[in-house]
This record gives sequence, structure tokens and C-alpha cells, in this order.
Amino acid sequence: MKILCTGSGGFLGHALKSLCECDEVGFVGYDIASGRDILKRDEFLTTCMAEQPDVVVHAAAVADLYDSDKNLDKNFSINVLGTYYVGRICSILNIPIVYISTCCAYGNQGERRIVDEGVEAIPTETYAWSKLAGEKALGCVGSIRGCILRLGTFYGPGMRDTLFNRVVVERVFERRTIEVHGDGEQTRRYVHVDDVAAAIIRAAAFCKKNAWTNERNNPLPIFNILGDTEYSVNDTIDLVSEITGLIPKVKYVGQRDGQIIGQKVACDRARTYLGWTQKISYRQGMADFIEAYRRERDQREQYERQDQARRNAVEDMRDAGVDG
Repeated sequence: MKILCTGSGGFLGHALKSLCECDEVGFVGYDIASGRDILKRDEFLTTCMAEQPDVVVHAAAVADLYDSDKNLDKNFSINVLGTYYVGRICSILNIPIVYISTCCAYGNQGERRIVDEGVEAIPTETYAWSKLAGEKALGCVGSIRGCILRLGTFYGPGMRDTLFNRVVVERVFERRTIEVHGDGEQTRRYVHVDDVAAAIIRAAAFCKKNAWTNERNNPLPIFNILGDTEYSVNDTIDLVSEITGLIPKVKYVGQRDGQIIGQKVACDRARTYLGWTQKISYRQGMADFIEAYRRERDQREQYERQDQARRNAVEDMRDAGVDG
């Protein structure tokens, strides 16, 4: 199987590429950082015709919540119009698509005990609205095969600086204050990026073999991909403190507009049709990330000490009148 991945230079794209290499799955990257822009339809068409992938994984997006709010035109162009362009080319060439969406599309579902793929999406954030609009845009491209993956909050080595999981780790080590919106009891079903990459490969294989094209209210079948357990913001802070042995400084501030309070999202369909289950627990995943972060931090500090020692030595030589 050969995958072409848009947004291949991002956090998720890197993890997917690594897993494809381990599983001997062909991987073709397509990313704006290397000059490959999904908004340039003819170039994307030419690449798909030349590479002939079995499946396109569309992961390119404005993925930061704050960036989405601040840059509305950019957000719409990439997350909605870009998705239409990618989907249209996939339709023309009859290439299945795996569209990377978000469980944030479900919004706040009140007292509903279980949120599955059949529940109406009611987003509360610009980013989530744009990803849901991208899903619907795939219904405008003509006949298309594939599926939609609504991902929970994923984390791991290489995650964005703005992700709360990373913010907590950095600020605990730096003895800086962690700002928490509301009371910190809002929950997420965190899933490790490697587990997400595994789900994508399974979804790609599923779409390559199956002609499932649509279902009620959506142009393509949807699969939820999340961790097994809900963790609150406070739980994450406590977990990082427990693993590091450090005491965090926490400040509670006003609730963020559009905040999703809880995620009781079911992943039964992914287990049934894709054979996917979470492999890496949140505790293990965060412990591994903290260990990697600690090593990187120690190496950085060692380099800075060595660099400062060299600077001091040069300065001493100059003071002594020695030509360095």
C-alpha cells in the first residue's frame, strides 16, 4: 500500500511517516514547508497522477485553536477550501481519502452519556466548525470513497508548543505558573500520536479494500479515535507532578469561550471495522514524553554551558592580550 499524506511535515505527519517505514508502507509527503500547497490544485493533481497512491491521507490543516480564531480567512482557505480541492482530485482520480477531522466537532453534548458517530455535531470553536465544514465539503466533490477520522487530543514527542500537555511539562520544569481555564475539571480522552498513526494506516487499508462511500448526514463514514479514559486538566497536572516529583504552580483563570467540558465519545466502530484499539496508556505516554523532554533539556543545558565556557575562554584570552 502507498499513502500520500498532506500536511506530512506536521506533528501527525512525522509520526505517520515513521510508522509507515516500520510497516513497509509506501509514504509520499506533501507539505507547504517543502513548497507543496494543497490550494494549488493543478500541482496536487499532477503529483497524484505521478505518484499513484492507493490512498490520500488529508492531514493538512490550521490545527491551532488560537490560530484558527485569529486568522479566519486562512483557516477557511486551508481547512475548508483546501479540503474541497483535495477531495475533488481524489474523486477525479478515484483515490480513496482518509480525512483527518476532530472530535471537537461534537462540542458539548450536555448530559448525553455516550457520543457516537451518529450523534449530531454541534461545534463550539472556529477550528471545530472548519473541520466539520471540511467533512461536509467532501459531499460536494462528486463520487468519492474513503472515511473520516475524528481524532481526540493527541500528544507525544514533537507535539506543538501550545498543546496543554506540553505546556504543563515545560512550566513544571521551569518553575513557571500554569494557567488553567475554569476549575480544571474539563476532560479529554488523550490518545498517543503513535496510536493515531496506527489508526490511520488501518483506515487507509480499510478504504483501499472497501467501497463504503456514504452514510446518514455525512458524505463518508466516520470513525472516532480517542483514548480509553477521560482525564481532567487537573489530572494531567497531578500526573506530571507525580512523574517528575516536582510541585507545580497553578493559577485558575476565567473559562475560555467555547471550552468543551467533557468527552464521552465512543470508539466502538473503530474497534469493529478497523480493528483499532489504544495501545499506549496516557500514563505511559506522558512518562515517555517527560523522559524524552528531560534528556533534551539536559542536552540543551549542557551545550549552553559548554558554549558559555568557550566564550569565557575567548574573553580571558583577549583580556590577557593573546590573539585567539
